[in-house]
Amino acid sequence: MRRRHLWQNARMRSTRRAALRLCGLCLILLLAGCNLPVRQTPAATAGPTATLGAPFPTVTLMPTLTPEAAPPVEATAPTAPARTPTPTATPFAEPAGCQRPPEDYTRVTLDRGAWVAVLNARTVAMLQHAQTLYAGPVNFIDAITQGSYNSTEAASFGTHDGGGAVDISVLGRNADGTWYVHDTAPMIRALRLAGFAAWVRQPGDLYQGSPIHIHAVAVGDAELSPAAQTQLTGEEGYFRGFDGLPDYDPPRPDPHGGPVLCAWMRDLGYADLRATP
Repeated sequence: MRRRHLWQNARMRSTRRAALRLCGLCLILLLAGCNLPVRQTPAATAGPTATLGAPFPTVTLMPTLTPEAAPPVEATAPTAPARTPTPTATPFAEPAGCQRPPEDYTRVTLDRGAWVAVLNARTVAMLQHAQTLYAGPVNFIDAITQGSYNSTEAASFGTHDGGGAVDISVLGRNADGTWYVHDTAPMIRALRLAGFAAWVRQPGDLYQGSPIHIHAVAVGDAELSPAAQTQLTGEEGYFRGFDGLPDYDPPRPDPHGGPVLCAWMRDLGYADLRATP
């Protein structure tokens, strides 16, 4: 029994010594492993791999680019849309000598001996005003050869059928009995300023052998015949710049210039129609 016990103790001691030797060997191996060189796995990079211990690569710095300044942009004022110019109204300048006639249509009879001339008071007043403006040798009322309200003269084509129409002689007689023609320009001017559309009818204008005379139509007369009104504003009319005679195509120009337009005529609706097609 004693011998068995001694044998077990010896075995245990032997086992301990073997374990100590094994631990010592492991310690030696562990210490030796600490001095082995370490193998490093290079990291995968997109660029070149730097070797440890080698000098750092030289880095070349790129020059800093200074952005060029943009050219200054000039501010442009917005352009206003084109506008159609508005026509400027020409101020009306009334000719000197204009005078509104009275609206009196009382019939006035002028006794000429073998015949009579009938006018209205409005036409008489206009003739008297024209006489003042004219101040010449011809007396307009005394020189009347045809008055108004007369439908017996076919050559007048109806212009004397109503009021406001009158024919005036422009002939004068010399001491020896010969005839002459008065200066008609100042007569026409005075009659037009007084409110008449007036023209000189040359010999033969109305029919073969028709005498020279002035034919006048009172502008704005409320009793004008249709034919007389046409002589004012019709295709061949005074306010359109023609001579009032209907038998010419195209109409003949007014030989005395354009119409005289007074303020009172404008008030009645008359206008210079020469620019109207």
